[in-house]
Amino acid sequence: MVLPDEIDISKCDGSETRVKMIDNGFSCEIYGRLEGDTLKSFVEFADQDIHFDFPHLNGQFVKIRAQRIDVSF
Repeated sequence: MVLPDEIDISKCDGSETRVKMIDNGFSCEIYGRLEGDTLKSFVEFADQDIHFDFPHLNGQFVKIRAQRIDVSF
């Protein structure tokens, strides 16, 4: 997951893990639960250091705007 310099994260209602594509580019909104250093969504995103900047959102269901999602096999 590639995040912008200014992280756009907010607490949201619901519990459905999903990805919502934004426009026709690579940007997307990722919905999941922030648990320590891991965002648990449709896959687990680890080591993003989000929990250091937003400790009040730990254990909460959140929405994060990402520039893109990179995968490797």
